Amino acid sequence: MSPDQRSDDTQRAVIDRITDGWAVLLVGDREQELRVRETELPDGAEEGSIVQVRVSGLKVEVVEVDDGATDEKRAEMKDRLSRLRKSRSTGRFDSNKPRPN
Repeated sequence: MSPDQRSDDTQRAVIDRITDGWAVLLVGDREQELRVRETELPDGAEEGSIVQVRVSGLKVEVVEVDDGATDEKRAEMKDRLSRLRKSRSTGRFDSNKPRPN
């Protein structure tokens, strides 16, 4: 069983985007792209949320929002962005340094 799959047959997915009433989910390790109606999402689900889904044939059921995993991933991404910005400001291509003629 992969880390993204739980013993109750649910899998981890991320809501990649919501467009025209449809949510696009990236499911499991392979990030299989599946769509569900936005109205079928649980309360609090939004772009970037990590959710647990149950896939059975062509039917996809979004079971719950994993708030802990979502918060953890958002904090990780915020930290990465902060480190990237910090390294860019001290890198050799710093936009604040005068450019040679």
